Amino acid sequence: MSFTKHLTKIEFTLSKEISAEFNKEAKFEELLSLKSQLTEKLNELINADENIQLQIKISEMAADTYHRMKNIKIEGKEGEVNCKDIFANNLMEENEEFDFDRVRNLWPLETIGINPDNEVPLSDKEILKLFEQNTVYRHKRYETRLLWKEDSKELRSNYEIAKRRLLGLRKTFEKNEELYLKYDEIIKEHLRDGIIERVNMNLDKNINTGYFLPHHAVVRE
Repeated sequence: MSFTKHLTKIEFTLSKEISAEFNKEAKFEELLSLKSQLTEKLNELINADENIQLQIKISEMAADTYHRMKNIKIEGKEGEVNCKDIFANNLMEENEEFDFDRVRNLWPLETIGINPDNEVPLSDKEILKLFEQNTVYRHKRYETRLLWKEDSKELRSNYEIAKRRLLGLRKTFEKNEELYLKYDEIIKEHLRDGIIERVNMNLDKNINTGYFLPHHAVVRE
């Protein structure tokens, strides 16, 4: 993929003797029209001390070219300092090709996580199929099974981790009674709705028979 940068070369002459050569780039204001002959003014920095004004007269036929381009390239010779009016006597349009393959190659990196992949892996298709098959709408809400890997290894016991999390949560409750009451209300509500259930087991003997899920409060302010 490549982009084309439109440049217009303006060759001009002066009525007085030239003093120095220059090659500058400038931008026209977007005030051009196709209706009549126009005069455009722009400021061109010749050197650090001077900022002279160039008057470019363009015809209706050339206005369309100027309207489409973004930059002009001025090539010619500078007159005396007090000479401010310059008339273009030759206009021609040039195309300069720029290859932006490297820029194009950066685009996929910039859009990682934004644009979806064109091809979905087979494993993901199988997961999506199982998810659709096991999702039902019941009691004004959606229910689905957990996606379980049949050939996965069993989880190690995390009893100690969950226990430490619970002890830390209890200390938080001692400092914040309002949070404790709200937490207790939500747990009881989940029990009534069947989201969770009470498990009766001897923790001294059966700490390796299940997975203990550590939890904590998420406070919305």
